[in-house]
Amino acid sequence: MKVYIAAPWADKSKMPVIGQRLEANGHSITHTWCDTPAGLSRREQAVLDFHGVKEADIVVVMNTALTEGKSFEQGVAVSFNKPIIAVGTIGEFCDNVFHYLDHYRWVKTLDEAIDVLNTIQWLTSHQEV
Repeated sequence: MKVYIAAPWADKSKMPVIGQRLEANGHSITHTWCDTPAGLSRREQAVLDFHGVKEADIVVVMNTALTEGKSFEQGVAVSFNKPIIAVGTIGEFCDNVFHYLDHYRWVKTLDEAIDVLNTIQWLTSHQEV
């Protein structure tokens, strides 16, 4: 499965390990924003992130802090009707009404997210908006 990982910039250093864990379970990462080459403009970075979400089958959100970037990535995912696995607690960093859409599956840990990723039934059961 093609996965985009959305997370706060402050957690950038944790993304390679999370990506490796997903890849070890047979998934591929569409764009590793934490490895974006130096010298790219912010616009170029945004385009790469946008296409990473668009090309993904599913988005995994590490909900560890309130950030605008991962909120936007989730909006892109919903607009393309992508399922979202959110790791954390719903309402912990913000109480966003969109988090209650059927696109979301909330889990407490990355291990649980991997279990859900490996369960195809949920991926086909979310409803379009």
